[in-house]
Order: sequence, then C-alpha cells, then structure tokens
Amino acid sequence: MNERDMTLIRYVRYILLSFLCVMQISQPAFCENPAEVTSAKNKLDTLGREAIDSLAVKGLAGTELHAKFIELYKGNFAQTKIASLILTTHWNGMSDGQKNRFLKILPKKLANIYSSKFKEYEGVNFKIGRGWFNNAKTKTVVVESTVKKPGGQALKVNWYFTSENKIYDIVVEGVSMVKTFRDEYQSALSSNNDIESFLNSLDK
Repeated sequence: MNERDMTLIRYVRYILLSFLCVMQISQPAFCENPAEVTSAKNKLDTLGREAIDSLAVKGLAGTELHAKFIELYKGNFAQTKIASLILTTHWNGMSDGQKNRFLKILPKKLANIYSSKFKEYEGVNFKIGRGWFNNAKTKTVVVESTVKKPGGQALKVNWYFTSENKIYDIVVEGVSMVKTFRDEYQSALSSNNDIESFLNSLDK
C-alpha cells in the first residue's frame, strides 16, 4: 500500500470518528475536546455570565451600558483581527494612525448597535454546546450556543475564537457580525476610496 492510500485511509478514519463523536456513539476518550476547544468554551461561559450579569439589567443607564459593553469587547475580542476582516484590503493600505483611529471607532459603533439590545435579555437562558476546530492548523475554534429569552424562541449563536482565545466573529442564525459590517463599510469605501473621509463619516 502506497503513501497516498495510507493518507486516504487516515482521512476517512478521521471523518468517520468525527461523525461518531457528533452522534455521541463513540468512546468518550476519543471525543474529549482538545485543550484549545475546552479553553474557548470556558472563556465563553465566563463571558456569557458576565455579559448577562452586567448588561441585561433593568434600569441601567444608557451611558453605563455603553461603557460596560466596550469594556467587555476590549477584554474578550480580537480587535485587530476583526478590523482587518471588516476592511480587508483597505486595512493593509492604511497608516498606523488610521488603523488606531478605526480601532477606537469600531467598539463605539458596536456598542451603539448592540448594547441596548441586552436590556431585552434579562432572565435569558444561555447554553453552550459543542466546540470544534474551525481550522486545526491555525487552532481557531468554533463554539456553538443557544440564547433563549423567556417566552421567546431559542437563537443559535456560533462564536469564533482565535488561537489566542479571543473572539473574532459571532454568527447569529447564520448572520455574521463581521460580514455585516464588511458589507456596509465596503459599500461606503467603494463609492469613495478615501480612508480619511471614511473615518470622518464614522466618527460623527
């Protein structure tokens, strides 16, 4: 048997065992999470509880909610990677000053959109599901979860982690946070490829 056949057999065996793990009919020893996956799940568990405890609070003033959201974002998200994924090729052409300016603007934009939504999630049921390597070579991880408001429908939320255990994307029911911002900002940049004007329009 040649090396190509052996590689094919190993690949098929890996796919089969992965399938058995998903179906939960294999031996637990094989299905144990790698350290990176376990670490990401633990990080998400801590972040989820912290976000609910500090943001999903009735009567919390808007400015305080905004500040707490930004604090959680800066402490748990891969800010530079997110910025580069949103701006793609434009990011590479920006000066250090422009990059730093965008990194200061983006958390405020995210807070403006998302922080107020946490008021709706008091008493939410947050459950963490499976985790797996999105890319085994780069050790990036995906962790799935469900978020259910009292009396509401459960939402499927997938969290994408870097090898440094920082979140670089959130996908809610198939909708990517990064892609949503990328589409919006790429549209703005395509009509006017002036980075300074683009940053000025965001920083209003």
